Amino acid sequence: MTSRISTSRVALLSANPADANPYVALLRAGLASAGIEATLLDNPEADGLPEAARRADIVHLHWLELWGRPPYHSLQHLNRWGLPGRGVRRWLEPALNSPGRFETWRARFLDRFFAALAQYKADGGRLVYTLHNWGQHEGEHERTEQAALDRFLGLVDAVHVHAEYIVPELQARLPKAASPVIRVIPHGNYIGVYPNTISRSEARRDLGITNDSFACLFFGLIRPYKGLEELLPAFAQLADPHALLLIACLSWQRDFARQLAVIFA
Repeated sequence: MTSRISTSRVALLSANPADANPYVALLRAGLASAGIEATLLDNPEADGLPEAARRADIVHLHWLELWGRPPYHSLQHLNRWGLPGRGVRRWLEPALNSPGRFETWRARFLDRFFAALAQYKADGGRLVYTLHNWGQHEGEHERTEQAALDRFLGLVDAVHVHAEYIVPELQARLPKAASPVIRVIPHGNYIGVYPNTISRSEARRDLGITNDSFACLFFGLIRPYKGLEELLPAFAQLADPHALLLIACLSWQRDFARQLAVIFA
């Protein structure tokens, strides 16, 4: 068995870039404060397991459903090429993620990735997975992603979830021969990550919100899985005359945004 370099060396694999979601960067900082060396790796490479990860004691994967997806693999160098990432991405992703291309590419990638992970474990490494989602947010390629998750759960040594209610469903999902350690650690907040240079009273004044209003905020990306089309009817049922719904969003899916515009008109 290959000896590991250090009992506290962790490789964090995440295809979700830190500028899009600071979760893994914050995790790395937290591990560092506890004296644990952690390296953040976002390039799957040919078989999904970067060379730096092979030398770590623990490989901690995030978002299996994103790891090695064609859009991430094919578009990860846009900034290095000096191309407008968001505009080019909107144009290329539909073709890169077409069902036929995706299924073929993804199956080959996952076979290589799981073989590399099995060898990593045979050499003494340990695998940890944070279960952020059961699959793609919009249910894309569900059969492929569910099969991949089942295979991966059969390999991992530990699974981290963010809430207790997930545990029974996860236990029911595990392959019969699998017995990973399951730990519940609540999702941290992002306070302090993003600049906050305005006071509550100033924000209300700028937005025209009175002090006696009870403001409800929907903030973030507009995506079908979030149930935004159900929000307005639910909010309309409130009898509070001081209730105010504020929606501050960005949409990458223009067709869905247009559907919402009709509902909210």
